[in-house]
Amino acid sequence: MHGAMSGLVKRECDIFPHPEFNPRTTQLLIELTQQHWDQYKINKTQFYQMLHGEFLAHGYNIPAQKIRKKWNNLLVTYKRTKDRTRVSGETRITWEYFEALDSILSQTVGVPPISRAAISTALFPTVTEQRPAPALMLPSPAPCTPTPSLTQSPDGSQGSHTDSTITTSPTTSRPPRAEADRKRSTLLDATDMFLENYEGHALRRTKVLESLANRHTRRNFVAEKRRENREARREKREEDMLACLKDMSSTLRQISKQQDRIIALLEKRP
Repeated sequence: MHGAMSGLVKRECDIFPHPEFNPRTTQLLIELTQQHWDQYKINKTQFYQMLHGEFLAHGYNIPAQKIRKKWNNLLVTYKRTKDRTRVSGETRITWEYFEALDSILSQTVGVPPISRAAISTALFPTVTEQRPAPALMLPSPAPCTPTPSLTQSPDGSQGSHTDSTITTSPTTSRPPRAEADRKRSTLLDATDMFLENYEGHALRRTKVLESLANRHTRRNFVAEKRRENREARREKREEDMLACLKDMSSTLRQISKQQDRIIALLEKRP
């Protein structure tokens, strides 16, 4: 079935080659996450790079950052849907990706609330009981020993008490480990969200700086254009003035020649 689905995705990627998420690419993201879930738990950065390569192999050029953002959105929607169904008790879920995500995340998302309650009930009572334990256990053998008919029952009760103490000790040691795993996972998720928000703010700041730089460049271009226009007008005025001066000099030369002729004619007259 997976081969048929991958073949279907490969055929559809020729029709939808745009690097954006749609129902087909979202379903492909869930399937690839289920395949590489171990890598997701080990190193998320390499996991998203691996998914980027898988998407390229299927014909979708979707960046790793966009894959990370889409997966985090799916996680948030899944947790909200899970909590809402747990509170309301509804069994009918209309979200199309819930079953596929639940098969992957039911063990990781569903365990922390239970472990949190178990830890809160197991840690605090045991700590409070350990302090008065010596005071309560010392007087307890005194009223139990004088009963002659229950010579065998104290042994059984003592055995049961020792068994209970032995069995409860691993239960109290397990929740801190689960709590540490839960805190580690929540810390990693918080770190991922922080990095995504930081990258989003960085992109917005970059766009603002680019817009300011473009405005500054545009202003410089307009100022340079105006300066070039002024220089062109000044050069044109100077050329017009030179042409006018040339015309005036040629006119003056013609006038001086005519004056010389007139003077020569006047001198020849008796």
